[in-house]
Amino acid sequence: MKNIVFRRRSVRTYQDEEVPKDVIESLLRAAMQAPSAHNQQPWHYVVVRKKEVIEELAEAGPHAVMLKNSPLAIVLLADPDEFVMEHFWPQDLAASATTLLLQAVDQGYGGCWIGVYPEEDKMEHAKTVLGIKSDLIPFAILSLGKPRKEVIPRDCYDEGKIQWIE
Repeated sequence: MKNIVFRRRSVRTYQDEEVPKDVIESLLRAAMQAPSAHNQQPWHYVVVRKKEVIEELAEAGPHAVMLKNSPLAIVLLADPDEFVMEHFWPQDLAASATTLLLQAVDQGYGGCWIGVYPEEDKMEHAKTVLGIKSDLIPFAILSLGKPRKEVIPRDCYDEGKIQWIE
């Protein structure tokens, strides 16, 4: 189980170590390689390294608390002006977030997906903290950093959730 898919886990505690800019760029490059309905690629990203802003984002709710010790947050947003297949943008951004998290694992980092969309209060909180006045739609916040402790892979395969038609 050395494959990054099996090594990816939600990491909530991080070392007090900055994520280098070249690593962040590689994460964003990977995120933009994700599949997208009709290749609409409606994603936008806000990279947050400023500790005070990360701590404000952590106030989005009880499930965002891991941001408080995270050296990096990346906020994924959707741009309605780029929708070609309007109803599929959440899938596009989910694919982008997943691809970014897998790239993080491949580079020795970990992260945790903090859901924002479709909860209006969390979406509005993110827009306010980030100063977004446009129609961009906050989708998720990813906390990222070097894991504080070893990440133990696990196999989540469950034969009971599979139906075979042969």
